[in-house]
Amino acid sequence: MSSRRRVVIAATALAVVAAGTAGLAGRHGTSTAAAASTCSPAPAVFPESSLKAGMTGTGYTVIQGTKPVAFGVKVLGVLPDGIAPGVDFVAIQVSGWAVQKTGIAAGFSGSPVYIDGKLAGAVSYGFYASDPTIGGMTPAQPMVDLFGYPTGTFGAATPKPATSVKLSPALRSTVAHAAGVPTTAAGTGTARELPVPLAESGLNDREMNHVQGFLDRGSLPFLAYRAGTASAPSSVDPAPLVPGDSVSATISYGDVTFAGIGTLTATCGNESVSFGHPMLFNGSTLLGMNGANVVTVVPSILEPFKLANVTGFHGIIDQDRLTGIRGIEGTLPALTAITETVTNTDLGRSRTGETDVASPDFLALVANAHVISDEDVVFDRIGDGSANLTWTINGTRANGSPFTLNRSDLYYSPYDISFDSGNEITGEIGQIQNNRFEKVRITSVHVTSSITQQHLTAQIVKVETSSRLQPTLAVHPLLHVLPGESVKLAVWLRHADGSETISYTRANVPENDRFGGILFVRGGIPLGGCQYCGIFGGQSTPNVSSFDALLAAYANSERYSDLVAAVSGTGGAPSKTILPRSGVITGHAFIRLVVG
Repeated sequence: MSSRRRVVIAATALAVVAAGTAGLAGRHGTSTAAAASTCSPAPAVFPESSLKAGMTGTGYTVIQGTKPVAFGVKVLGVLPDGIAPGVDFVAIQVSGWAVQKTGIAAGFSGSPVYIDGKLAGAVSYGFYASDPTIGGMTPAQPMVDLFGYPTGTFGAATPKPATSVKLSPALRSTVAHAAGVPTTAAGTGTARELPVPLAESGLNDREMNHVQGFLDRGSLPFLAYRAGTASAPSSVDPAPLVPGDSVSATISYGDVTFAGIGTLTATCGNESVSFGHPMLFNGSTLLGMNGANVVTVVPSILEPFKLANVTGFHGIIDQDRLTGIRGIEGTLPALTAITETVTNTDLGRSRTGETDVASPDFLALVANAHVISDEDVVFDRIGDGSANLTWTINGTRANGSPFTLNRSDLYYSPYDISFDSGNEITGEIGQIQNNRFEKVRITSVHVTSSITQQHLTAQIVKVETSSRLQPTLAVHPLLHVLPGESVKLAVWLRHADGSETISYTRANVPENDRFGGILFVRGGIPLGGCQYCGIFGGQSTPNVSSFDALLAAYANSERYSDLVAAVSGTGGAPSKTILPRSGVITGHAFIRLVVG
């Protein structure tokens, strides 16, 4: 993680403690059908072609609490097609008491700007390296056009990193002059899309760093900070959001609340547009839409940002496009409930927690954070130990029929057991959602886990073998075998307390083997899955030919507590024998097989 992100997280860790939690009562809804549009009349728009350098206007955003305040806006110049073909970039400078300490901060995205009483655009870009009062505006008309988009069916797409706008020499000179710096000064030539402050609850510093590092690796435009939780919605806030209000694009609710914070630009009937740039650029999307209560705007020479908690529920966000996100008031989202019951067998403590996820793209990431968070609380420490997890993933297939994956596994870590125990389940979630066979939806995930400081391990320390040609059970680095025979194994396992036990199993030599091969004795290796396919795309599907076969492959995959004897030879298909044990198998052994 970059030092910049560490500064952000460190600054917010203390600030949000005093902010309080803005929670909602109720459970998750079941409907994703958007309410019929009532968009009429559309807001009056200041013509994009009439924007000229020197014009002044008024912007609105929330600096503290929930009430928008005004700030001054001056147009510095216009770069035709600067954001995209047909979408101009408007360089601006802001002024007034509301912005004098922080300038344009992350979370200002979508702050509406009016000229002559008409909507001219939304604050959406910044020049942090030169002067934080200088930024960029997305023109109003491309945002207002989002009101006319149809209600689409959600479809996953790989998110786009934040964009930047390279200024023309003339506009760069104007920006530098306004900032009072030389034209060659760093940061005056490129405007960058404002990051989205990402409110996160339920995570400690280690998890926050993990999430921010993950976002940084994908170049996703988020600044993660710790915030209060928001409960899954059951009703809609009766007071609709208005231009200038803070808005939360909510990924999840409950124990692990994730929400992107920005500003609402315009409304039309029961629809709204916000941000002035994408959140993930997924096109048709599915997010919750909530308000936000701004605690403060955190000043920074690197990246000032709004610190806010999620407040009342308003509807869904169904479009995530180049010039903004569209919300629809009055619709409850279909949420995927992630529940976990954790028991600490050392302390006798237990807890059942729930997180409800609106965005399928983030389901695996949120599930991982939920498992870690609940286990951290019950384990009441970070360190070595073992965890036994059993989980059920339920969902619906393309034809509407249900599916279920039941699975369990045992984990051991000498460093951080709660952090390491959630990877398998999240890999399965990502792979199921992004399978290549059919479109499916995961409707619920339930985990039951026990966690302990004990080292539930069994190390392979010795392997004895025997065959028809070498019938004495002994350590044979090289074992003579016959094609198709079953080799006997005695595997000596050393447990964490120093005791040793013997596990007896067999390994089958391929029928057509004529020369020999390798007998590999090891612990089980589960199928890896694809943890973040929903966000970054890609697949790691095992060699199967249908969705049913995919589910079966994961259900029957090796476990870390399996003792595996695998034979690869020069003839016939490789064979494998699996013997379940009560501890995570560590270590391995190789035996060379020679036919005849």
